[in-house]
Amino acid sequence: MGGDAVVRLEALRYGLPQRTNEILAMRQPAWGMQVDMSLPLVPGQSRLGGVPDAPANFDWPHSDDVPSRFIMQIRLDALPRHPVESLHALLPASGLLLLFTNPDIVTELPSAGNEGAFARYVPPGVELIPTQSPSTSDWPSPLRPCPLAIKPIWTIPSTCDDLPEYATWSEEEIKALDDWEWESEGFGNQQLLGVSSPLQTPIESPENDELGPSWCVLCQINSDSDCDLDIYGTALLAIEKEALRRHDFRRVAVIPQFT
Repeated sequence: MGGDAVVRLEALRYGLPQRTNEILAMRQPAWGMQVDMSLPLVPGQSRLGGVPDAPANFDWPHSDDVPSRFIMQIRLDALPRHPVESLHALLPASGLLLLFTNPDIVTELPSAGNEGAFARYVPPGVELIPTQSPSTSDWPSPLRPCPLAIKPIWTIPSTCDDLPEYATWSEEEIKALDDWEWESEGFGNQQLLGVSSPLQTPIESPENDELGPSWCVLCQINSDSDCDLDIYGTALLAIEKEALRRHDFRRVAVIPQFT
């Protein structure tokens, strides 16, 4: 979903001009991330899959004593400027953010020794080394390394649940909004921050009542040919909003979204 002018044009095209101001008001800023194999693979870049660039003696995260699976790394000082400057304050200005999940993508809430997902922050100025998983098993197999192109995007709350934002919307209007999102250029990208895809159950949903409104999206990862997570759908990595504001990535939850 684009800027104001684009939203107004697209709302008209999808038969939602009467909802334009509501859509503009409910948007939340994020970064969209898309695999771009035309980019070179270089150390320290934003990348999906491969192995993480980590410090020497990196403490690889485990779940139930099983090494977790490396998903992606984000180079924070390379994030493009977003029109909403306050978005940048939610993340450190530089360094690497490394993201992992447990080998079996199932809903896991953080608990001692059984975290379902992990985020590790590597500050700038640390020597980085390509670091192999300590796993002695062939499963889960590493994801293929893919450079990520990143751009500012806008996200809107999910239509998959009875959220108050859509209390007065008709079924036809909801379908039109879903079609808009499905056909937009941002659909299918990986996503950093923002709100979950309109085609996914939101974190605030009663189905996710273990989390609730004090949590938010850290990253949305779509399982496809570029990122085969052994699920057909999306994995949401969630973090408590207060922890995100403090740049405290020690507790992360994972929620699979099957489609």
